[in-house]
Amino acid sequence: MPDISHSSNEDSFNQNLMKSGLRRSLALDAPLGDLLMRNMSYRFFSLSNRNDNGTPNQDSLNSSSKIAQFNSLLSMGNNEKYKFFLQTTARHADFEIDNYFRSSAKRFDIGLLATKSNTNTNPSASYFGANIIAESNVGRPESMPMSRSGDGIGIRLEGGQQINEKWSLSGKVEFLDWQGTHKMQSMAAGAQDKRYDVTSNRIYANFDIIRSFSWLGGQSHWRTGAHYLRYDYDKSLSKDKSSFIEPFGDNETISVARTSFLQTWPIRSASDFNFFIEIDLDFEIDNDMHNLNSDRFGLNHKIGMLWAPRMGSRLRLEYHNFEGRQGLAKREGLMLVLLFDGI
Repeated sequence: MPDISHSSNEDSFNQNLMKSGLRRSLALDAPLGDLLMRNMSYRFFSLSNRNDNGTPNQDSLNSSSKIAQFNSLLSMGNNEKYKFFLQTTARHADFEIDNYFRSSAKRFDIGLLATKSNTNTNPSASYFGANIIAESNVGRPESMPMSRSGDGIGIRLEGGQQINEKWSLSGKVEFLDWQGTHKMQSMAAGAQDKRYDVTSNRIYANFDIIRSFSWLGGQSHWRTGAHYLRYDYDKSLSKDKSSFIEPFGDNETISVARTSFLQTWPIRSASDFNFFIEIDLDFEIDNDMHNLNSDRFGLNHKIGMLWAPRMGSRLRLEYHNFEGRQGLAKREGLMLVLLFDGI
């Protein structure tokens, strides 16, 4: 990258990222988190919610989450063709199903994002990024003598294109290799913990089309897309070469179509603050974990406050509530996101 210099045109790029909804695509890890929580819920349901005769119990699952996330884009300079940014994300999530199951996940991403240099006074926002992912996870059912923990590393590729002032496209795909330990109490071994080495490969992909416009005195974003999650498990073996069978076999797949509407209003008496609401409707296109329960339609509504003291710095606090339309899944939680671009 010869002749790198710092650009004076970054504010225009950042503004277009914000207005088009593409900045939110870069920082929005909630769709992945949603699919991971669904996956854990289905797994827990399969292990615990059975009657004495072995038939599934169709009681609903009530879960909650607490999430904190930091995301930033810092300028790395530019050459004749491209501008470069250092992109980082740090995220911590706690997930709980009533008093029966608890899990936590930590994630750190770091990578490079590039956008084409543009001499126009109001360049459109477009980007391509590549990141390294590191994760750490632990999960434990409270009512069963077992737990699972481990670490993963992978890559994420993502891109976005602002077509015009109203329409934008964004997409991402990530691959994660995970290794961990599954512990469970074995009565045959005198109530001793039995350990299984667990390895899996996870694929997540997302594609969104975004419509931006002004409405009801505020800023609106309509986002529609598809989300795909797949786990492929290798054979889990203990030291004595006995195997652990995953609840749904060697493969777990969830794909979801989702449409959402986000409306943000400025607060007149406090110019740095905004109030927002968001409504998501989704449908599970494919789910091979529906052999015990089926709740394909979901409604998620969010409400929150946004503090934006300057361009590129935002603190977002939201409460979300998700309900399956057939009443089998309910989830609520709080999410705090700090977005920091520039120094």
